[in-house]
Amino acid sequence: MPKPVLLRTHSHHSLGQGVPSSTTLLDRCAAMGIGAVALTDTDTMAGVIDFVARARARAIQPLPATTLQTHAGDLILLPRNTKGWGGLCRLLTQRRMGRAPTPIDALEQMEGEGFVLATTPKSLLALPDRHPDVVAGIPFPLGEGREAARRMRSCASSRGIVIAAAPLVLFLDTEDHLLHRLLSAIHHLYDLENTPARLVASPTNSLPVPALYERIYPKTERGVAYEIALACRWGFPHGRAPRLPTTGRSHPHRDLRRRCLQGLRSRGLSRKRPYTTRLARELRVVRMLGFSDYFLFVAGIVDDARADGLPVIGRGSAADSLVSWLLGITRVDPVHHNLLFERFLNMGRADPPDFDLDFPSDARVGVIRRAIRRFGTERCAVISTHVRFRARAAFAEVAKALGVPEAEARKVSKRLPARMDGDAKNALHRIAGGREILRLMESFPGVWDAARRLVGKPRHLGSHPGGLVISPDPITDLVAVQRSAMGPRITQPEMVQIEKGLGLLKADLLGNRSLGVLRDACHWLDLPWEGLMATAHTQPTPGMRRRLSEGRTLGVFYVESPAMRSLLRQLGPTDFEGLVAASSVIRPGVSSSGMKDAYIRRRRGLEPPEYPHPLLQDLLSETLGVMVYQEDVLRVARHLGGLDWAEADALRKISSTKRGRRAAVGRAEMAFLKGAVQRGCAPALAQDLWRQIASFAGYAFCKAHSASYAQESMACLWLAEHQPVVFWAAVLANGGGYYGESAYMEEARRRGIRILPCDLNLPGILWQPESTRPQGALDAIRPGLSGIKSLRAQTRRAIMERRPFAGVRDFLARTPANLGETLNLVAAGAFDFTGGERASLSWLALLESSRGRGGGNLVGAVPDPPHPPRPPWSTHQRIARERAVLGCSPTAPPITLVHPPPDTIPIADLPSHTGRDVAVAGHFVLARGHRTAKGDAMRFLTVEDETGMLECVVWPRAWRLLHPVLRRGYFWQLWGRVQTRYDALTLEVRDARPLTFKT
Repeated sequence: MPKPVLLRTHSHHSLGQGVPSSTTLLDRCAAMGIGAVALTDTDTMAGVIDFVARARARAIQPLPATTLQTHAGDLILLPRNTKGWGGLCRLLTQRRMGRAPTPIDALEQMEGEGFVLATTPKSLLALPDRHPDVVAGIPFPLGEGREAARRMRSCASSRGIVIAAAPLVLFLDTEDHLLHRLLSAIHHLYDLENTPARLVASPTNSLPVPALYERIYPKTERGVAYEIALACRWGFPHGRAPRLPTTGRSHPHRDLRRRCLQGLRSRGLSRKRPYTTRLARELRVVRMLGFSDYFLFVAGIVDDARADGLPVIGRGSAADSLVSWLLGITRVDPVHHNLLFERFLNMGRADPPDFDLDFPSDARVGVIRRAIRRFGTERCAVISTHVRFRARAAFAEVAKALGVPEAEARKVSKRLPARMDGDAKNALHRIAGGREILRLMESFPGVWDAARRLVGKPRHLGSHPGGLVISPDPITDLVAVQRSAMGPRITQPEMVQIEKGLGLLKADLLGNRSLGVLRDACHWLDLPWEGLMATAHTQPTPGMRRRLSEGRTLGVFYVESPAMRSLLRQLGPTDFEGLVAASSVIRPGVSSSGMKDAYIRRRRGLEPPEYPHPLLQDLLSETLGVMVYQEDVLRVARHLGGLDWAEADALRKISSTKRGRRAAVGRAEMAFLKGAVQRGCAPALAQDLWRQIASFAGYAFCKAHSASYAQESMACLWLAEHQPVVFWAAVLANGGGYYGESAYMEEARRRGIRILPCDLNLPGILWQPESTRPQGALDAIRPGLSGIKSLRAQTRRAIMERRPFAGVRDFLARTPANLGETLNLVAAGAFDFTGGERASLSWLALLESSRGRGGGNLVGAVPDPPHPPRPPWSTHQRIARERAVLGCSPTAPPITLVHPPPDTIPIADLPSHTGRDVAVAGHFVLARGHRTAKGDAMRFLTVEDETGMLECVVWPRAWRLLHPVLRRGYFWQLWGRVQTRYDALTLEVRDARPLTFKT
């Protein structure tokens, strides 16, 4: 007898209905001996492609399908082939784009290439009699389903429609029924007890064991299900490189070659043999793999951005390609910088190449929309992400569904770590304050037990940060798409399924705030950004070299984190190549192998480079014998391990991804060790080299990626050194970076730049550079209106359109501003141009609002009556109000809010106190949690005062004692020992106390 076939199973992608993941569902089916399974998630194919791969790995026949909701009831669509799959995708797209298909629409779209399985008599009656593709699905004929099954059989028999066994499976066993009820309540915004019965399935909708399946369904109905499974044996259509429109005699590869040769000529390289030889080799690989169109597709996006005056940088492994550079996609010369094309593309590569393009963050959505217009809405979509429950959201949602007051539940949920493993007690015991959280959790019995089962389940679809997929044909022939909050349509499957399952190609169009910094700064300076990018890294000035080697890179893209600034002080790089290496050395892969310290010592001349094999000196001389880049792995594997480029790239992927299976890793290790020994490498050395390769674990960067980022860093470094006013204004105008806005404003203030208050009547909505002297040089920056808290878009538009204003009364008369907005503008200094004290201006705003003048047309209102002057705000009050409204204070540094302890050392003076115990006073800038190798919690803190910024470390023992103080405070006095390591200074905190505010 054939194995059982399940035609109506749901995973957790059926939001509010299904419970299991496809993995747990298929594992159970495999254990039970199920022969074929149709995944029929409601109105979505979000998990189907993954499901197919996992089912085949378990020797289960997968049936890609869906449940389509119609006005007549649910229909199960089971395609026989790729044509039927295309009909399914189009139907789901129609459903998600707001046009509800009818049962007849479903039958017509499937075009005779799939089965339409009705699940209720109503849906069956909406379909034609005796149609060969229409099937009646019989639910569980047990308990509550017995009558439904009887009516379905009767209706199908009277209309001459075949009948198939189709038990509805929403969970694996009856113990999962509570989780199903919780998911339904959460999805439909009910509490558990008041969820309508129509939204909750019967406990019988669990996975039937084969013996029960055979007992409750007649042989004929089971046979029809089996025949459907036999008819639906097919594979997914595999996408190809996108075809671009051609005209006349044009041909994609000829066009690509022509553009590359033109790029060589424009750079004066057409007679340089290293370039011409490499171009011929790369073009041959691109042509043989069929990616000529793909390169032109990406180049077209870049061309459009540059035509719009937008900075754009291609990064990642694409920068290893000379073709990418000549097309203008990337900006790093791969020949000059010894970049490896085979890291990006080689003849043995199974997956398509990947292009990452960075644009200013505020321009990203516009770039995506323009690309879609260029290549066709019908062929493009943004890739989705599947947003899943994490610990905090899971606890909060379950608590709400179980009737726990929200305020009580938040006491726990807001303190839970963002990520937790399944054993909450063990996870919480390892963190400071965890026992207190456990005590709170015990107040809500059962909530966490349910919540932890929710962790990892899908909540909704989101948009990928910039993944744009392009199809050679209409995209809805291959995948279903739906609306998104950002505008462009998104695919239902996420990125891995799109790339690996369907073979569609994508480009990542990503936002990069630092490119906005370069754009704005170059605009203010009337300087071409491409020229700055080209010269900053090739001709660094002495000031840039000093700033780089000393780690004075706050605000500089990619090298401003505490760890990176510390590494720069340790390495002391003074040029582009040194910065490229630093960008990769900091990655955990190099650090975990122990080679980071070795590289630092060798760079500082504390130990000589080591090349235990002659080939290694040729391969690793640039990095002093240390494998720093992914390209190093490939070169060592190729030239020392004897692998070809495809095998070397596969080795790099296996060793650098968690997806690599143990068996594959073992085979790769054996191949590498065998090849290395054959080339005269001692077995012990070969083992050590393999250890270094394996330790990369997905964290090492390719050199091309680091070089692309380092070019941008050098351009920002030039601005920071030579145009600091413009630089800091641009950084703040683009929302800062690694730190909050206040940190950047305080750094600008420490550099002698004046910080001005907001001004309602000055043009601009963002931070702007200014001169405080007539015809003088720029020496000040001023915040714009965009950063003022609670200022509505309509009020901002009215200000921009109707300025200048004479004062508060005029402003209220001609804008829709309410009282809260007006008071916030006053606190930010936006009305200081009137000469009035902010306290009096606030009183005036209150007075006008009390007369009903806060949000309407006040033209012709009676004049203000005389009013007594108000006592001016103290400096403390001005700073506090500015920080509340702007997040930072143009008036003075935050530390002036507190009483300075007399026994503290200014942060700028700490280098002269190395090895001593000191006290410092500062305010919080940043905190980073960390765990030791033993799992003990500790913290890294960044604090600042008026003189500088300081990195602090709180070791586990101190953190256990101090976390109540350091978690709740903002201004601290810290006691500890000043330590330096290779010129990088830190404070090891041993004690702390909060500072008291001035009154």
